[in-house]
Amino acid sequence: MKLHILYIYLFLLYFSGGEQVSGAPLTDTVSVEISPSTAQITIGDSLTVFCAVTVPDGIQAGDPVPAGDKQFVDISPQWHSTGLSAPGKHLEYYGFLMYVFAPDTLRVGPFTVDYIESDGTPGKAESNVLTLIVKGVVTVPDAAPKPNRGPFSIASKGMPLWLKIILVAVAAALIAIIIRLFRRRKRETPIEVWKPIDEIGEFEHIRSMHLLESGQIKELYFLTSMAIRGFIHRNMGFEALYSTTDEIVMRFARNSHEASVTSAFREILEESDMVKFAKYIPPVDKSATLIDRALVPVRNMLDSIAREQERLEAEQKAATPQTPAKSLPVHQGGK
Repeated sequence: MKLHILYIYLFLLYFSGGEQVSGAPLTDTVSVEISPSTAQITIGDSLTVFCAVTVPDGIQAGDPVPAGDKQFVDISPQWHSTGLSAPGKHLEYYGFLMYVFAPDTLRVGPFTVDYIESDGTPGKAESNVLTLIVKGVVTVPDAAPKPNRGPFSIASKGMPLWLKIILVAVAAALIAIIIRLFRRRKRETPIEVWKPIDEIGEFEHIRSMHLLESGQIKELYFLTSMAIRGFIHRNMGFEALYSTTDEIVMRFARNSHEASVTSAFREILEESDMVKFAKYIPPVDKSATLIDRALVPVRNMLDSIAREQERLEAEQKAATPQTPAKSLPVHQGGK
């Protein structure tokens, strides 16, 4: 179900006097309903799960939490907003980004919401469960491999012996030529001197592409987030290039890096995920300052690394014993 369909449903709910579209009356407790952004799913796809939470006035409700078997799905919260209100109730909307790894059928949910009633009584509400059919990358998984002939039937209808000999000779000659050219090229190839990556230059290169001016907002956020992941991968001690944003944030919590640096990285990575996967259109002041906002934690981190390197060199120098200079022998004259 698309997001606009959900909004139409809530619009009808509001003008039906607090009654659901199906005719069932709204209860006085918290209710939760989830729906997918699409029903056509292939293994490895991403989609959004919309969660609508109806909360009567006077009840305090927490955020929805996905429950159930998460073996074949990677799901994380992305956005939250407040929508239309029914009489005596208010509605909270949530969006969850989900990656699908299920081989055939995927069950999502239920989502649970903990709440406290006005008299202090705790409660828990559960949503519906989505059952989604997941398509594989193979059109007909049970199809036999082709060709379907056995090895003997293939060999019995092969080419003549004289043609095989010619082809083998030509192939051997080509292989010998390729090996000779490869060895000659290897001897002539100059040794390349490794140069360190210009961390600041990576972001300035993205700025020089003028993606914002040409309206390529998604490309701008994609390249900037990849540059940040590469910087973290090279300088912060873990493989950020192969980690999700949630995994990177968890590593931040376990490391001793400056909170201002990790917080700035986290904000840009989460903002980039919303642009890439949730069709979020950032305000102009956000997208226009994206490169500058990314360079602030990068420069702070580089300064911190430089200070730490200077400290280690000073400690090593202080721990190294100083060898006294040898004095020259004095020549005594006479016998």
